[in-house]
Amino acid sequence: MDIWSLTDLTLSPSNERPESIEEFRLFQLQIQTLSCEYKWGLEPGELDLNSPINHVSVRRDIAELFTRESVSIIPQPETLKDMMELTHYNQSAPISQRRRCYDVFPIQSYKYTLVVGRRFRAGGPPIFLFNANQSTFEKFEHPYIDLPQFTLDVYPFHSIMHSGEIVPPSGPNKDLMWSVLRLSINWSCCLPPEFGPQYDSASESDVVMSSTAAHYAIDTSGGSLDASEAENPDEQVNLAFTATKVTKWLGTMDNGKAEDPNKVTAVEFPQPDDSDSDWDTRSVPDSYMSEEDQL
Repeated sequence: MDIWSLTDLTLSPSNERPESIEEFRLFQLQIQTLSCEYKWGLEPGELDLNSPINHVSVRRDIAELFTRESVSIIPQPETLKDMMELTHYNQSAPISQRRRCYDVFPIQSYKYTLVVGRRFRAGGPPIFLFNANQSTFEKFEHPYIDLPQFTLDVYPFHSIMHSGEIVPPSGPNKDLMWSVLRLSINWSCCLPPEFGPQYDSASESDVVMSSTAAHYAIDTSGGSLDASEAENPDEQVNLAFTATKVTKWLGTMDNGKAEDPNKVTAVEFPQPDDSDSDWDTRSVPDSYMSEEDQL
């Protein structure tokens, strides 16, 4: 059985001038570490974002896709399910009785699936997988659902902090995307006062949305928007991101499913900000980029 690494992927199938290998950091926002430490069963200040388990080795052209939030990785469904269970236990248990994530999920290799982020929802370039045994490249078309699983030394909790920011809960992996999004949001809010500083309603909403607001146009007024008003309901993320609603919504974790998304606020993908134009796009032809990325 072949074991694949992300370093086997490239956008340029050439043995003569292969892209250099870079380290990409998945969990990047320091502001979210305290909440993650609480939900993950760790002590304040224990989480090290510079650790090797928070980095993935990829070719330079693939690193650009990760940086551009065009692709990410997610753990296997059974791993996500166990992560949900641990999160629910830790947020319900006394602080001293929480289970450490490293005890439940040992630091070791895990299997991951490459998924497409919102940047490539309209299309993307082909990706090539290098087979070292045969010295050949196999071509995979967007959205790359036929790619094999990858065995990586990345910690699954860290991977969610990247994929949870960029993958919309739609497409061929819709159910998995919902699980990823729910975990990412849960880990970003709701600290008990004895573990760390508390936030008022407005500030807590800012913390909850610290990563998500950069990618979604979110209604924070507490009002509602009928999903039928959306131009393309299939590309809508139906969530209410105010602090009160997030807390209530996360309470549904114990039954393994979220509330009916049609009952809460419809959230649509926004136009990118000016900083999006700074990315080096030479590895990705304009024809493969979504319309908003070509602006």
